[in-house]
Amino acid sequence: MYDREWLRRLKRLFLVDNLDPPYPASTRERWAYDGYQHEMSDADHRDLAAAIHALEGMAIISTRPNDLYEEMYADWERVTQEVRTIVCTLNTEVLYLSPAVAERRMPLLSWDPEE
Repeated sequence: MYDREWLRRLKRLFLVDNLDPPYPASTRERWAYDGYQHEMSDADHRDLAAAIHALEGMAIISTRPNDLYEEMYADWERVTQEVRTIVCTLNTEVLYLSPAVAERRMPLLSWDPEE
């Protein structure tokens, strides 16, 4: 039988929850309200943020720059990166790092896309 407390501590120390929910509609142009099979309202994004903030371990959430996430993750470290979309346009992607990730300075966050 597994020791649940040991697994909880292991998760808190080593596992990272990487979340990539649908972009908020306010960040999208052409497909603002029907771009995903499972859309999320601002209220849904708030509910997700509450659940993510309750996680004991490390979490990273990605999105495009937007006021809603700035408000919900104001106490998390923010990393931005210019990325190419599927149609080769440039967009800014934002990663919000939970305090547990930020304090460990995960090496995956120091990559250089030009290398």
